[in-house]
Order: sequence, then C-alpha cells, then structure tokens
Amino acid sequence: MKTLMFIAMGINTTEACTQQLHKLLGARVNIISYSVNNGNIPSHLSADLIIFASHEAYIHAKSSCRGSTVLIARRAINYHEVDKLFALEAGTDVLLVNDLPDSTNRTIALLQTIGIDHINYHPCCPQMASYPHLKIAVTPGERELVPDFVENIIDIKTRLIDITTIVEMLSHLGFLHLYADFLSANYVQDIIRLSKKSYNIRNEIQQLKTMVSQKQTKKGNIAVYTFDKILGKSKVLSQVITRAQKMAKSNSPILIQGESGTGKELIAQSIHNASSYCKGPFVAVNFASLSESLLESELFGYVPGAFTGAKRDGAIGLFEEATHGTLFLDEIGDAPLSFQVKLLRALQEKQIRRVGGSRTIPINVRVIAATNQDLVKMINKGLFRKDLYYRLNVLPIEMPSLRDRGTDIMLLAKTFYQRQAMEHDTLIISPEFYFNSIIPYLLHYDWPGNIRELENTVEYLTTLSPDTSPGPELLPSKMQMPAVTQKSYQNENPYTAKALKERILEEIELANIKHTSIGRRSLAKKLCQPENHIRFFIEELKNEGRILSRRGRGGLLKK
Repeated sequence: MKTLMFIAMGINTTEACTQQLHKLLGARVNIISYSVNNGNIPSHLSADLIIFASHEAYIHAKSSCRGSTVLIARRAINYHEVDKLFALEAGTDVLLVNDLPDSTNRTIALLQTIGIDHINYHPCCPQMASYPHLKIAVTPGERELVPDFVENIIDIKTRLIDITTIVEMLSHLGFLHLYADFLSANYVQDIIRLSKKSYNIRNEIQQLKTMVSQKQTKKGNIAVYTFDKILGKSKVLSQVITRAQKMAKSNSPILIQGESGTGKELIAQSIHNASSYCKGPFVAVNFASLSESLLESELFGYVPGAFTGAKRDGAIGLFEEATHGTLFLDEIGDAPLSFQVKLLRALQEKQIRRVGGSRTIPINVRVIAATNQDLVKMINKGLFRKDLYYRLNVLPIEMPSLRDRGTDIMLLAKTFYQRQAMEHDTLIISPEFYFNSIIPYLLHYDWPGNIRELENTVEYLTTLSPDTSPGPELLPSKMQMPAVTQKSYQNENPYTAKALKERILEEIELANIKHTSIGRRSLAKKLCQPENHIRFFIEELKNEGRILSRRGRGGLLKK
C-alpha cells in the first residue's frame, strides 16, 4: 500500500485537508498527517508523496523529507460556505483572519477573484502588530485567532486542496486512471448542486415577488399582466392581441366575451397597462361573488348610517377607488336586472351617488367588462338589458377557446411544466420531450375548461409522473380517447409525431405535383386525423418554413 503524507502549519488545516484526502482515497492509500504548530514532525519523513499545505509549511519541514517526492498544494476557497458573505451589505468593512500573513492575503485575493468583492477586507493574523477594530471578522476555519473585540464571526471553513493539485497527486501515486471519471463526476455534481441552489434561490425570489403581487392584486388596485406576458403564437390569439392593443388607446368601454378559463382578466389587465390609465389603479369586481344586497354599496359606496352594520365614517365604492384608472366588471352577465339599471345610469352620466347620500360624485374611469355568457341570448330571455349591453359593447373582444388555438396547446403545456419544475426540482425531463407520448391526446381533447383545465392537467401529470414521460394511461379517463385511427399507427403508442408530420408534408408535395389544392380538412380526411390535430402540425411546418399557405382557396404549398 502506498503512503501519502500531508503537512500543514495549523491543526485546523491539517484536519480538514486530511479528511478531504480520506474521503477521496479511502483505504487505498495510507495517509499520515502532521501539524508544524504541534511540533510533532519527525526528523526524517518518508512517503511515496509528501504534500505541504503551504510554502511556509514546506520551509519548516523540508530538511526532514529528503529523498521523497514533494508537492506544495494549491488550495481553493470552500465555495459551499461563501454564501454567508452575500448577506453583508456592499462596502462593509471586515477583518480577514488567518494564521499567517501570506495565507491571509492569499485568502483575500481568492475571495475577490471568485467575485466576492462587495466588501472591504482588512488582513489580520497573529504576526501583525496592528489592525482595525471592526465588529465583523471573516475567517477560513481559524476562529480561535479572531480578536476578542469582534462581535460577529463568519467562518467560511478551511481552504481545501484544489482539483489541479488532486490531479497531480493522483498522477504521482499512479491512480489517475482509476479516479479520472470519479473526479469529473464529482466536479460536475458540485456544479449542479450549486446551480440548483442558485436556481432555488431565484425561485424563492420569484415566489416572493408573486406573493407581493398577489397581495396587491387582492387589494384590487394592481394589474400585473401585460401583452408581452400573454403566451401563444396562434393566428387567432395574435389577432385578438393586435385588436386589444389598438383598443387600449381608446377611452371607450370594452366588452370581453369568452368561455371560462380563456384569460379574459389577463387581457383586461394588459389593456389597462397599455392605456393612458396605466398609472391609475386597476380595480376588479366579480358580480358572481357578490350578493344583490351588497352590489350597490360595493360599487357606489355609502354614507355614515346608511344601513345597519355600516361603518361609522361610511365608505367609498369601487367606482371612486378606480378614479383615473380602470374598473373591471367581471362576470357582468351575473349582474341582477335591478342593479343593471343603476349601473347603466352611472356609465351614461359618468357620476354616482353613494347609498344613503344625496350628493352626486363625478367619476373618471375606464370600464372593461367580461363575461362567459351569451349576452344576446340573455337579452332575448329578458335576463340582460339591451341598453346596458350596447353601452358596454362599444369595443368587443372575443377570446378564443383553447381548442381553437392549435399549437398554443403544447406551448402552454410546456410552460406550465416548466413552472412545475421551478416548484419541484425533481422534474428533470426537458419540456420538449415530456409530453411526447400524449401529444395527440392533448390536441384531440376539447378542453371545456380551457387554459385553467390544461394547467390543472399538467399539475396532475407531473404529480403522478415527475421524472418520466407520462403515457396515455395516466391521463384522466375523459381524455383517454383514441387519437389516431389510421391502420398504420394502430400498433404504436399512439403514433410518432415526427412520422405523421412527414406524412403531411408528403401529401402536400403530392398535391402540388398534381396541381390540386390541399388543406386542413382534406388532410384530416385522407390521414384519418382530427382537424385540430392536423392544424397543429400544419402550424409547426409553417413555423419551420417548410410550407406556406396560398391566398384564397389555393391551399398549402411545400417550399
């Protein structure tokens, strides 16, 4: 068995580095260690390799190790401990305490080199006659050398032998071929661990930001969304966004209609932030969540003593709270008929009167309303006032359902997967591959709950299958329908996306050769695929620049 000897000046360095060597080499090498300060170094040292922790240690013991191979170690900052220093404010003065002047200055240089240069280091060691009296001291494992007047000691632990010295050591001992892969893996593992730590910190910061935003939003006066945060590249969504951006420049009322979960409030907030009212508050009221008895006092406010239980000083309503901003009337279709008259009057006259009061109060707000109901049908049934409908429907926006957004389904699914990955770092599969086995199922499904249902489905899948790509059997039963009926794919699971995309391209090319028109419907019929499935791959081929659409009924053309 080969013998390795390690010699350092202080006992702390000796113990820390010896432990590092034992962890690396195990029982393969006999390791002997000495500390110069302990005075226990024999007059003659013999080993296959002698490693000195510093040049100072070598000077003290070089006469004892004649005939042996000697290596003076390069040592690195223990980077698992340096995050303690980030808590210090920039410009903070600290003592850097070590055992020798040279090692003290070297530690300062190393810290500054790796980027921890926001604080001012003042060297301090037993050999120095004077140093500033500071409250904070940083030390690489030499706590016993810190002066008594220091109030806060930050121990970043002893500097360890760096990887270049370890490689030299293994080469001298003839073990490099045994440890090369291990060293690389260990080094990469450390990098991944630190990256994950950084990622988690960024995630915590983001979560704190989200919490703050949510608390502010609950107060009813903050719009957190903007147009650039809206996810989707489909043509139908792009048209809606373009239209909404133009409407944001106007002061007229906007009516957003669409199914539940399509992002109506997201569009409303984006319009607010792009409008001249953006510096004012964004105040939201949901008519479905308020009883008829509360609506009037919530929106118009009330004077002292207006009703039993009223606040002594009265209260302003949401119309006043939204002054110089946007009032978002969500689920307007749920507004009671009796209240619709009062709301119409406020919008027409641009003034309100508090409950129990006689004074009229002018209002200056931008009104955006939203509903998931068919207001025209409600008008015909006598459930919604026609005059209020036309007052609100000056600038109409129809939000597309998720099933009509084609390629956006997978874009949103991958985004929701990434969000889950930020919360659960066990999710290690690339978003590009996670859904491979269930793409046709996601595209074929009708998504009655739209984006909200898709987000719930992704959370469901990542909970059941965090580290493997889910198969169709994991999908909720309502989504487990055959995605492909073509015979050539019957035995696959359920089909190869790449193969189907190439098949579509072949059909387009064949139609071009025959000078016949081909489009989504004819492809769906020919390939026995749902139209929304075909639409997804057509959009992908367009985005890749492999096909284009001709004007009118010209159909698709292969480039």
